[in-house]
Amino acid sequence: MKKILPLIGLFFAFQQAQAQFSIGPKVGLGAATFGSANLKNTMAAEMNAHKDVKEWNVRNRPGLYYSLGVFAQYSFNDRFAILTDLSYNGLNSAIKVYHEENKLDASGNGDINTIDSRAGIKTSFFSMPLLAKYTFASDKGLYVTGGFRVNFMGNTYIKSEEVKTKSQYVNSTLSKQTTEPRNVTALMDVTASTRTSFVLGLGTTLPLFEKGLTVDVRYNLPLTKAAMYTTSARFDDIATKNNEIFGYDGKMEAETDNPNFKLNDFKMGILELTLSYPLFSN
Repeated sequence: MKKILPLIGLFFAFQQAQAQFSIGPKVGLGAATFGSANLKNTMAAEMNAHKDVKEWNVRNRPGLYYSLGVFAQYSFNDRFAILTDLSYNGLNSAIKVYHEENKLDASGNGDINTIDSRAGIKTSFFSMPLLAKYTFASDKGLYVTGGFRVNFMGNTYIKSEEVKTKSQYVNSTLSKQTTEPRNVTALMDVTASTRTSFVLGLGTTLPLFEKGLTVDVRYNLPLTKAAMYTTSARFDDIATKNNEIFGYDGKMEAETDNPNFKLNDFKMGILELTLSYPLFSN
């Protein structure tokens, strides 16, 4: 035991000598999406329940994501480190819904009604990850990161842009077509206040500037599922059968008609490229 204790003390002294703390600015740019599997399932169920509905699909559209903040890293040695940052983030994404109803008879007389909808989702939030970092070769080489991130969500807004088109046919020939735009913006006041994600990343340090510019790519796999809708009565009045699902009345009606698909599983996914530079290190 008397021989082991000095060795343990020597080991920790060696680790302390190798340890390094660094801090500096960090920026990020990438793409983000909001999506719900149950939203797609709901639309598919509605289409199957109405024989005149020929198409009712949902597509998630990635949008711009950006972040600006400060990072801190504590390196135990050349290989292992822990990494965190505090960032302000913003994103814009969209969910598109297309609905087509065909009421033509066997002679080609009747209407074809379509609704082309876009639900633009805009939000901002603060985030803080806690990541483990492993460098394969040296402190300037290729590395991987993994860990968890907590997002403290700010206000989330929805911008509903929809066009209803009614096409009238006589003997399979288009005789008249009318369009009706419906646009409305509202605060999505029912949504998650915090969202967590699992983060996986890959990066390296480029030999730029005095201390090297760190570049990495991170994917934020969403863990939080939550409802997302507005209680705005004006939104419910203006939105069509596509985007009304993001309003209180439309959500309640959809869940009543399709009780197996609760609309409480909206997730936020992010793929980002980050740049950071250690302004200070000991």
